[in-house]
Amino acid sequence: MQSGTAFAPTRIGALLQALLKSLTYASFSNEIRIFLPDRSISESIFNTSKHPFLFLSRALIDQMILFLSAHPLHHIFLHRYSVKWAGLPG
Repeated sequence: MQSGTAFAPTRIGALLQALLKSLTYASFSNEIRIFLPDRSISESIFNTSKHPFLFLSRALIDQMILFLSAHPLHHIFLHRYSVKWAGLPG
């Protein structure tokens, strides 16, 4: 599990930067589980049309492709979560 901080002018930019940093340390695992707080983040990751975070989106996609192509057992799971779920059972 990785943790850390990233700074950017916007929340989406900071989350994408943090995600990119964490993917660079994922080489010791067969799977990556990414928990995203809302749909806008996942849309920004896979949006390859012109937008303010295109460089980060492209870098994230490239890192995911590298991880997945390194070994046939590698998997990436995207999950959505809500901060309202904190402390709930299960």
